[in-house]
Amino acid sequence: MSIYSKIKRLLLIFYPAKCINCGEVIENKNPFCENCSKKFPPTRRLRYIEVNNKKIKCISAFHYGDKIREAICDFKFRDRKNYAGFFAASISEVLLPEDEVKKFNYITSVPLSKQRYKERGYNQAELVAKDLCERIDIEYNEILEKIKDNKTQHTLNLEERKVNVKGVYATSKRFDLRGKNVIICDDIITTGNTLSECVKMLMDSGCENILCLTTADAS
Repeated sequence: MSIYSKIKRLLLIFYPAKCINCGEVIENKNPFCENCSKKFPPTRRLRYIEVNNKKIKCISAFHYGDKIREAICDFKFRDRKNYAGFFAASISEVLLPEDEVKKFNYITSVPLSKQRYKERGYNQAELVAKDLCERIDIEYNEILEKIKDNKTQHTLNLEERKVNVKGVYATSKRFDLRGKNVIICDDIITTGNTLSECVKMLMDSGCENILCLTTADAS
């Protein structure tokens, strides 16, 4: 066991994980206790992203608000990597037969820049995608790359967000995507500009079908 793991175990003894809604001591793999989980059930949210005159389905498990927002922020910025399974399970719960997820060849995630990955230590979208791939039995691959740093989207207005993601992503040359079907995972969809740009890159590389899955929808 690493020193870091030992320190985390000691911290959990003195500062045990608590439900972010009621404060009850719980296992550290979920943001909510069993009772509070019933108050924040995953609820299928569906919207479409239009790219190259084609409508791409985006399915989310939660509305980005209240305690769900707090849980996602903890997961994203406060090293709660253990929440990945909870969010992946929530996404899998809202998938329906008509989503035809079994026809997809790969699951991938919206990538972080190398600098941001180094600062955070993990990509939250990647953690959820990798957990999800085991639940729905589809192979995970890092198909997308972030080739240029940009400003954080939430600091910008609507028009600036569109410009901010242009030329930021590319598909990896390791994969032949012609005729392939790909699922993209991200944590939150707001304006949809980030996912739209990623979808465009996949389309330009020859992808046949694309499905977007996110933990939460901020609309």
